[in-house]
Amino acid sequence: MFRKLKDRVPKGGRSSTVGDGSVSTSPAAPALALTALPVRTLKTVRNVALALVGGILLTASATAFAESYNGLKDWAEHHRVTHGWAQAWPLQVDAYLLAGELLLLLAAMCGWPARVRLLGWAISVSGLTVSVACNAGHVGALATPADHLTAAVPPLAAMAGLLVALTAVKH
Repeated sequence: MFRKLKDRVPKGGRSSTVGDGSVSTSPAAPALALTALPVRTLKTVRNVALALVGGILLTASATAFAESYNGLKDWAEHHRVTHGWAQAWPLQVDAYLLAGELLLLLAAMCGWPARVRLLGWAISVSGLTVSVACNAGHVGALATPADHLTAAVPPLAAMAGLLVALTAVKH
């Protein structure tokens, strides 16, 4: 059930036995408290951490898309898009960002070819560009640069969530 401690010392690190029989590692390979835990516990900790990261990403992405929707709806209303269409217009923009992100995530998880990943990036970046421009533009011509940057955060946050998810899937 336990792996030997020498198997847990990273490459390049040295371990030595201390007078009380315990094992110490050199500064090149600092010992982590987690390395002394059973493998089953380490897997449980990993799974809980992944679930927490997933929950945080879903919450942050949902919030980012809701904020982006609100900004895009304001933009549409200020550009003479009528009532019902102003409600639907943001979905047309952020749907590309979301679709591209999901395509990239699936491509990473399933090992799809580079051309699919390239298509996913093209869709994501085009959706992100339009979303950022419209979100930043809806605050008006009299807004400060800080106002424009603040309004641009939601779609950028949604894209950042994707990058974190892709990193977790890749490793």
